[in-house]
Amino acid sequence: MLNRDEELVLGIDGGGTKSLLAAATRHGAVTALLRGPGVNPFDGSEWREALGEILTRASGLRPVAVAAGLPGYGEHVDLNAKQEAAITQAFACPAQVHNDVQMAYDGALGDKPGTLVLSGTGSMAWTQHGKEIIRVGGWGHGFGDEGSAYWIGWRAVALLGHALDGRLDAPDFARAMLNLIGIADRQDPDKALTEWFYALPHPRPTIAALAQGVDAIAASGDATARRIFDEAADALAALVRTARRRCPNAGDAWSYAGGSFASPALKAATTARLGAPVAPALPPIGGALWRAAKMAGWPVDAAWIARLAASLAEFKPASINLHAVDER
Repeated sequence: MLNRDEELVLGIDGGGTKSLLAAATRHGAVTALLRGPGVNPFDGSEWREALGEILTRASGLRPVAVAAGLPGYGEHVDLNAKQEAAITQAFACPAQVHNDVQMAYDGALGDKPGTLVLSGTGSMAWTQHGKEIIRVGGWGHGFGDEGSAYWIGWRAVALLGHALDGRLDAPDFARAMLNLIGIADRQDPDKALTEWFYALPHPRPTIAALAQGVDAIAASGDATARRIFDEAADALAALVRTARRRCPNAGDAWSYAGGSFASPALKAATTARLGAPVAPALPPIGGALWRAAKMAGWPVDAAWIARLAASLAEFKPASINLHAVDER
């Protein structure tokens, strides 16, 4: 049982599809883990309600330091100020806001130089050597995010359209995709696909969520689905190679983060292009806790990181559901 006087640090890993908030002790034990919807400000104004509800649920905690990784931070002056205000005004202790990919890097590589390639709802390469940081990609789904979960889902829907209108001979892939989307029983699949896509209330997270199903189609041996993951790996490898070229002192070490890398197909294809990765020491939420612990001046060594990783792996998150936010 937690001693009520024991110090806590708080970490926040905001994402496009989901967000996590966690508290941990000086000994690396997780005492709270909450899961809520995405808080990407570029996806709509709902991000404030979602982040506010997550912070409200954590109001009973009294951390000594807070590190929050939020999507889009550092990319828009007005939104940066709103994100900073939401975090700093919620706590009486020192609180820092960073881009969410910084937290992923912190978790994967810590203080070591290298490159982190993120493939979650979006995608980006983040190369770091000391205070030098190079970002490649991360332009969002409008004209970027190649190799991300959104891109994988979008590419699969696009190829489904090609299969339906005759540009692609892939009947098995088309059948699997129609089942995945839930319109296989419609007599006019062309019309059903159009109606389904353009009626989506929150298209970005919904399309990104298709990536897991596309991975299952690829695992069944479908050549079209496997090609999508090869193309995604090409895009992610290009991000890493560009970042390495721009920051050569960071070396060739690379690691990964984001839900897309749960796909064996994507991980294998990316490894084939870049070589063996460094296994992440911590997930992104662990990176946020690691940074908060350093802010608090705690002795954060390899043993602490190992204890935190084990505690995070055992802790089941409590979900936060908002009526106004689609969490799919």
